[in-house]
Amino acid sequence: MANNYTLSARNTMVAALPATLFIALHTQDPGQTGNFEVAGTTRQPVSLEIASNGERSVSESFVDIEVASGDVISYIGVFTAATGGTFIASVDVQEATFNQDSVYRVSDISFDLNLTVA
Repeated sequence: MANNYTLSARNTMVAALPATLFIALHTQDPGQTGNFEVAGTTRQPVSLEIASNGERSVSESFVDIEVASGDVISYIGVFTAATGGTFIASVDVQEATFNQDSVYRVSDISFDLNLTVA
């Protein structure tokens, strides 16, 4: 049996997100609170476009975040502010370990809602 939000409901929900969100890097699963943010990195802002088809795309095609030698990235997190703020989402990524100061590029970002029933 399929369960889906209507398109109108999805647009309304994603439209409630702030116009600007901040992308962070995490060394491990940040859980529900945004733990394990990579020390010394700066959250990068992204601008959200108008809700369409139940999602909001990011205006920027990519975001670069400076990382230091020895940093390990395994999750990307999303916050409502450059510091502090509310942690709202995360996604696991292929783990990357940096052997020198470098840049971690996050691309193809969008926000949508998926309804699942356990």
